[in-house]
Amino acid sequence: MKKLLVVDDENIIREGLKTMVQGNVPGIDVILEAQNGDEALEIINREQVDILMADLHMPGMSGMELIRQVRARDKRMAIIVLSGYSEFAYAQSAIQYKVLHYLLKPVKRMELFEILSNAVSELDKADQMQQKLQENVSQRVGALLRSGARISTVCQTLSQEMALDMQDAQCALMVGRHGAKGEAIAQLQADTQEALTRLNQEYPENGVQMYQMELDESHICLLLYGKTLQDNEEIPTRMGRLLCAVCRDADHVTWGISEVQPCSSQENRQFRQAVNCANERVLYGDGRAYAFKTVKKRDNRLVLSYMDYFQICSFVDESQYDALRVWMHEHFDQLVNEKRISARAYLDNLKNILLEVLTHYNFGDSLADEAAKVEALAEQCRDYHDTITRFLTIITGAVRSTKKIATDVKSQSIMVAQEYIKQNYNKQLTLDDIAAQVAKNPAYFSASFKRETGMHLMDYINEVRIEMAMKKLKDPKTKIYEVAYDTGFLSDKYFSKVFKKITGSTPKEYRNQQS
Repeated sequence: MKKLLVVDDENIIREGLKTMVQGNVPGIDVILEAQNGDEALEIINREQVDILMADLHMPGMSGMELIRQVRARDKRMAIIVLSGYSEFAYAQSAIQYKVLHYLLKPVKRMELFEILSNAVSELDKADQMQQKLQENVSQRVGALLRSGARISTVCQTLSQEMALDMQDAQCALMVGRHGAKGEAIAQLQADTQEALTRLNQEYPENGVQMYQMELDESHICLLLYGKTLQDNEEIPTRMGRLLCAVCRDADHVTWGISEVQPCSSQENRQFRQAVNCANERVLYGDGRAYAFKTVKKRDNRLVLSYMDYFQICSFVDESQYDALRVWMHEHFDQLVNEKRISARAYLDNLKNILLEVLTHYNFGDSLADEAAKVEALAEQCRDYHDTITRFLTIITGAVRSTKKIATDVKSQSIMVAQEYIKQNYNKQLTLDDIAAQVAKNPAYFSASFKRETGMHLMDYINEVRIEMAMKKLKDPKTKIYEVAYDTGFLSDKYFSKVFKKITGSTPKEYRNQQS
């Protein structure tokens, strides 16, 4: 439905036109009045006027000046000039402002109806074309953002195709995650416009503008831009708070706010910042706005130690998932309660835990698919405790389906290590070297080796060395100390001690027995 603004300094003419149009022109449901150009501009600044019908000669700002100023800011509005016969030549000079029609006074009823009906029809066509253009541009801009394109590329596309004035402007991105469907999406879009109106009422000198696009069925993106945005970095944060206050479904819309950058910036980090900030909901709740300047202060570098991973794998080996749940709460509860960890760091830690467990079981080529399930927690979960429950479900499901195969593969890794030892028994072997051959954590590999072979790794190495030494001792020409060094022992004394422990006799006694 369209709004008509009638501007004339004569009250009788305004009222006459209003009475004529009211209820007689389909598509026009609101008729506004102004007695001069200045009053008309105030209304246009306040209302979304679709059709302007203005007299040319009025005290103060003339109708021509009003039309000039309106057309400079609004290319869409349908403009109809009211003029007398003596003014017609003057009225024609308004052609440069793309006036839709010239209406001579006194106005004829049927002519007025036809002109206004045509105006409504032309606006409907223009709106449909604009909507298609908007959808097309919105999809392409959304694709640019998701692909990590530079913000300058995004802003240049909007400037060229949507005629947005971003010259020398700065911008911030706001990503909103919502559950709106159907008409609720249109309501959400209207709510964002209301929030912007309130923002500009609070910061009237900043002239903040907004471009809105749908990224997918559950994400909306707002690009705020203005000439002085970088000097007022609290504006995007304030916009986020207004959105939370204005949105009808505020409890289920979460906003992530990026830092402010020039529209000409060659960086591409703003979109990822906004998405990561919106994901803070998994720890700190829905219906809020999370600004990058706050989120970046949280711990983004939390890394679990080898011993932590070893403990986790031990829980999984013994199917002690309740104990693992307790362990996770002990490690993360305080960080979350004190808001010292970001959702990005938290999800990265969960991903590392999952990958360590699955690598422990030689899960195979599907690691990326399982890691994606952890990333999906940002969309699925609405609080911290839910993430732990769902995360443990991911682990148990993956481990159950692969445990038997993984055990076979794990045994094969022990065989690989044993073969490596047999080929390199005469070298100075270390736990780290051997674990690296089978891509295992050293502490965990040592425990696995003991569990599967029944002996400590070093005992196995010594057995291989003594077995090779027994063969070399059969050659009487080889000195005993040479045999010791050739089989990897650093001293013949230690060699003799280990030899006797394993065989029950000294190397010399063994040689004499063989001869």
